[in-house]
Amino acid sequence: MSASYPSVHPHHPRLSDKDAEKLAVYVAELSAAGLPLPAGLRAAASEVGGRLATPLNSMADALDRGEPLEQVLQKRNWGFPQYLDVLVYAALQTGRIGEALLDLIQHRRAARRQREEVALAIAYPILLLALTLLLYVAMAVFLAPVLRTLLTDFSFTLPVASSWLVFVGEWGPTVIVVSLVLFTITALTIRLAFGAAVWRRLIGALPLIGGLWLWSAVAEMFRLAATLVRHRVPLPEALRLTGASLRDANLALACHELAAGVEEGGDLGSLIVMSSRIPVSAGPIVRWGSRTGKLDEAFLCVAEMFEGRVKLRAALLKSVLPPFVFIAVATLALALFIGFFGPVVLMLQNLV
Repeated sequence: MSASYPSVHPHHPRLSDKDAEKLAVYVAELSAAGLPLPAGLRAAASEVGGRLATPLNSMADALDRGEPLEQVLQKRNWGFPQYLDVLVYAALQTGRIGEALLDLIQHRRAARRQREEVALAIAYPILLLALTLLLYVAMAVFLAPVLRTLLTDFSFTLPVASSWLVFVGEWGPTVIVVSLVLFTITALTIRLAFGAAVWRRLIGALPLIGGLWLWSAVAEMFRLAATLVRHRVPLPEALRLTGASLRDANLALACHELAAGVEEGGDLGSLIVMSSRIPVSAGPIVRWGSRTGKLDEAFLCVAEMFEGRVKLRAALLKSVLPPFVFIAVATLALALFIGFFGPVVLMLQNLV
């Protein structure tokens, strides 16, 4: 089953992820606490102001007219991004809107924080190395004519580092531009020809960093599914709702395939083992949960297992990448120094 989402109402433009989650959290907290919703929503609107005030007051007005909260959330479009629309719809299926929606949003935020930590762990050393390479190429472009003049005017053989510097200066920018164009064309071709799911699988297969993105997405998937199962949403529906809320197209497709398999009578753990989209190590744990009636606990165990893998791999990259990047930067700086001053030394020796 897939939820259908109405177009954005002109009075409620599309909200940012941060604002939309704030709006949903206000509703969820008031509902979970059993507080009067209209008064609470208007108080929240007065507190936050800005773009959030309009939908908060509109919700309060609808509730004052006697519309149930379920109907307000389900039939009105509040400018939520699609993943949050799905989470709200999923919470409505549990019958415990406030508690379920808070759980779902908290898991989503935790997954986003983990992705941000992963990105920060690898961004700095990669950015430093890229900037150093660009600086080396820029210096080579500037110094190549000088070295070429020394080569022709004094008729002596350049050292290897100097010859390489001349080559990089003459061909480096072209190589960089052509490489970037080819990479972009290849990536777009794969993405458009084979779809988002194949693209995500390729990213997940990248050495070192691919596992980080895959494991982080798998952990998010099982945490969301655990919350829905714990709130007694039927398993096929829980899997489909989980898939609809994921940004990883490969795992979203996996969730729909698993839901179809469960509806046909298949064992979820066995289906995961046979799936090529989800790491097989999740299968035995899920199979145990299915057989013991503790599927939500099994899902959480799987999520924690993959979160642990992400933390270990991120810690490894944090400890291993900086020394390698430092060595690479130092090597490029030394090559630049020798490449430029080597011919100068030779020239002075010849003059003497």
